[in-house]
Amino acid sequence: VDALLGENGAGKSTLVKGIIGYSPLQSGSILVNNREHAISTPRDSHQLHIGMVYQHFTVAPGLSVAENLVLSRGDLPWRINWTREHKR
Repeated sequence: VDALLGENGAGKSTLVKGIIGYSPLQSGSILVNNREHAISTPRDSHQLHIGMVYQHFTVAPGLSVAENLVLSRGDLPWRINWTREHKR
């Protein structure tokens, strides 16, 4: 999924919060690369490279979207190699 669109109150945030492990899903399956996965925590979704970008949120307003996504990862070293990250 590249984007999820819908009217206010349609359940977009609820669905995505379930997919990324912030709230339990009541039914359905999550398939990544044609394999079913159980996601019960944000750590589970992170290991599958699934994340959520909020419409009006940035960790650091002066950085690009990609750079903010790097900063939001939980596995960062104490010093970020931006040259390597930009190549990713």
